[in-house]
Amino acid sequence: MLENAAKAGPAVGYSTNNNQGPGFGEFYNDDINGGVYYHTEMGTGGLTLRPGSGEVMAGMVDPSYYLGGPLWANGVRRMSNSNGQSTGAMAYYSDSGISLFGKANGMGDMELVSDNVVYLELGNYAWNDVNNNGIQDPNESGVNGVVLKSITLLRGL
Repeated sequence: MLENAAKAGPAVGYSTNNNQGPGFGEFYNDDINGGVYYHTEMGTGGLTLRPGSGEVMAGMVDPSYYLGGPLWANGVRRMSNSNGQSTGAMAYYSDSGISLFGKANGMGDMELVSDNVVYLELGNYAWNDVNNNGIQDPNESGVNGVVLKSITLLRGL
């Protein structure tokens, strides 16, 4: 779904009237804005989404300056998929713009790497998982009469 005026479906993002993006608004906050617009388009191309996190991560010029980070930097900013606001940032390198990349993107595409991915499946079927691999193998029989319920706990409980 293409955003329009910082709206994507029912979600309203960062700025509905900053004269950037389709409909003159943009969903994700990629600006340096401490009351003054230093840069209004800081994205450098790389983008990734961590499923279930509710965030995207994007390569940015001066990604953490709004948090007191360095100028003449490049790194990553995390942004909320709910409201487009920044949720954190990290500058990976910075310099005066003379000897290294300066504000140029030296990172390229981003990929998430994890060796401890946990998958969870909820369904309407239970079985005796003999080898504890989370997959029903041909030698593992189903269990009849089991009622499965999915319960969401509130924070703090």
